[in-house]
Amino acid sequence: MIHNDKGKDKIILALSGGIDSGMSVIRLRNEGWKEIFGANHVVYRGVKSSSQEVLKRAGDLCKREGIPFYIIDAAEKFSECVINDFMEKYACALT
Repeated sequence: MIHNDKGKDKIILALSGGIDSGMSVIRLRNEGWKEIFGANHVVYRGVKSSSQEVLKRAGDLCKREGIPFYIIDAAEKFSECVINDFMEKYACALT
């Protein structure tokens, strides 16, 4: 549980647009958060969590709730820092 301590009025909520996301927005509002920002991050293209359907659903939820929505495209950096690194180490039997 996240408590809104005095002076904390902004929060970013990672969401997919499903039931849990919608309930999280309601809960954060009920806990007194004044500014809620919705976000989804793309770390790998072609997977369901980064699909256009999920991103649209998340954006639609934010629009209905009147909160800004941001898509963070981290695919290139994720590939560089995680996938490529793993493949290099795997090829050298270091995993």
